[in-house]
Amino acid sequence: MDAVRRLIRDHDPAFAKPLESINTSRALLLRWAESPPRLVIVIAVILSMVALGDAIDTDFFHNPIDFRVYFMGAQHFLDPHLYTLRINRAPHLPFTYPPIAALLIWPLTCINYLTGLSLWSVLSFGALGLIIHTVIGLAARDLSTRAKLTLTLLMFGPCYFLEPIRQNFNFGQINLLLGAMILYDFANRDERRIPRGLLIGLATAIKLIPGIFILFLLVRRQFRSALVATGTFLGSNLLMLAINPVATRSYWSDYVSNPGHMGGVLYNSNQSLFGVIQRLAHHAVSNLTLTAVVAVTLLVGVTLAAFVGSRKSELAALITVGFTGDLVSPISWSHHLYWFVPLLIWLALGKDSPRLRVLSMVVVATACWASVIWLPPKDGNQTFHWTGLEQIAGNAYALFMVAFLMTIAIQTFRRNGDSSEVSLSA
Repeated sequence: MDAVRRLIRDHDPAFAKPLESINTSRALLLRWAESPPRLVIVIAVILSMVALGDAIDTDFFHNPIDFRVYFMGAQHFLDPHLYTLRINRAPHLPFTYPPIAALLIWPLTCINYLTGLSLWSVLSFGALGLIIHTVIGLAARDLSTRAKLTLTLLMFGPCYFLEPIRQNFNFGQINLLLGAMILYDFANRDERRIPRGLLIGLATAIKLIPGIFILFLLVRRQFRSALVATGTFLGSNLLMLAINPVATRSYWSDYVSNPGHMGGVLYNSNQSLFGVIQRLAHHAVSNLTLTAVVAVTLLVGVTLAAFVGSRKSELAALITVGFTGDLVSPISWSHHLYWFVPLLIWLALGKDSPRLRVLSMVVVATACWASVIWLPPKDGNQTFHWTGLEQIAGNAYALFMVAFLMTIAIQTFRRNGDSSEVSLSA
């Protein structure tokens, strides 16, 4: 490592000083991003075009089932029986989101289905780009605008092909849009055109789990932003109560607390604590015990995030909150786990990421690219009979999230301050 420092210092003395304070690999990456080789740019463009082609193929030939559910719900946002309706194609899924989501998606029903689906994919593409660009800005604030755009382009293709991200396009999911809203709301900007908290409140109104970020705002004593978010959430639901009172009351009195309405908790794509614990325990853990575990995890996770934000970085704190939300949700399908994108960028660029960042990054990215959670058998009750290795593979994403929380806790509270030896893959 010292030899690398000397080599770079001799080549560019002005660059030597930053290397004394940050990890050499990060410094090399940031310097390289300012003026990347043309071949690398060409490869990045090709990967992005391949990703676009894959998304187009999905739209027109593989029937993104969740978008079809959204479209059906939006067409019937005034129907009092909204939550008993099902799409007309197998597996005949119902609409499971809060009623405001149906209203917000309704404009897409004013055009034909395929055009609406194509526009949805374009929005999701843009949301992924915004997530990457925003996270890069949080991880490396000193980068030039050109370098941030360059890194966004370079990372877009590899991020798209992460299983949790690609699944959003395979299903036509909304998660990338919600992630972009949350990160944009938290990103520090010189001139805010909208009040902080508004997008978080709207994301919570659409899909509830982002509400954990309102708790985060409260713990950090950012009461004004928390009030804006809460007001947006309540206002959205009151609006729907006025527009469709029957469906709104039905959702909040019944369907909101019924995870079975959203699919099987035991299915291996569910990487929440509910799913992992019940798979490990063969469904023998009581709901009361699970609720207690989730409540403790929620409290510890949000509190930890507040300490991480004050002692380490805003980005690490947001990832902590995001993963905590995924773990405590009754259902966290793999396509809900878009926080792996910020995690990988934090590992690559964050000043406060572990020294073993490269190993951690390789393990997590490879597992996501290889779709390891789909390797074990998953039909029927086969998840009850997984071997030890199959348990590791089938629950890999949840294990990564727990490992991150443990890692960041050790880094944050280790007294000697040298917390960089911890690895997420440990």
